[in-house]
Amino acid sequence: MSRDETIADADLDIPTTRRVAYDGFRPLALHTVKIPRSGGGDVEQERLLFEIGDVVAILPFDPIRNKLVLMRQFRLGAHLTGGGGDMIEIPAGLVDDGEDVEATARRELQEETHLEAHSLRRAFDFVPSPGFIAERGHLYFAEVDATELPQESGLEAESEVIRPFLADPDEALAALDAGLLHNGYTAIALLWFARHRKELTKGA
Repeated sequence: MSRDETIADADLDIPTTRRVAYDGFRPLALHTVKIPRSGGGDVEQERLLFEIGDVVAILPFDPIRNKLVLMRQFRLGAHLTGGGGDMIEIPAGLVDDGEDVEATARRELQEETHLEAHSLRRAFDFVPSPGFIAERGHLYFAEVDATELPQESGLEAESEVIRPFLADPDEALAALDAGLLHNGYTAIALLWFARHRKELTKGA
């Protein structure tokens, strides 16, 4: 007989030990935890995780043009795991120490597209790959005026080459359905957009 469960992630009071295995571009740490069994006793786990922290992602939308703002950026991880390294993405970046997540959303949007958010709506938080990466994503929806959208952007200090562009929402969702988009943040943002599109675009 099946047992009904509350469909929600839950917190567990589990102590952990941590040792830095490699301190490079992103810290890699070895964590040891004891997971309680429902019938009593514990299971000990050792896991190496890259510790990323909080990341903010923004799905920009120009309501006058009825267009999403997407961008292309090369990602080595995708390139090495089957191709498609020149990925379709949305603006995103790390939350700086002491920075508010909404402030990060406005900053990353401006840095990567040179656009300002006329309004920001927080969508939801998610963890993109909890088995290997300690990272929490915060998704925002932003209304923008894309009149001054540049052909190329990105911070030289971070060796970024970013190419923003306007995308028809129907075409973006069709590309996702056709399996042409593989970036997790982009897919999550577009799926959320599809569920809330009528409200977000005033029926456009």
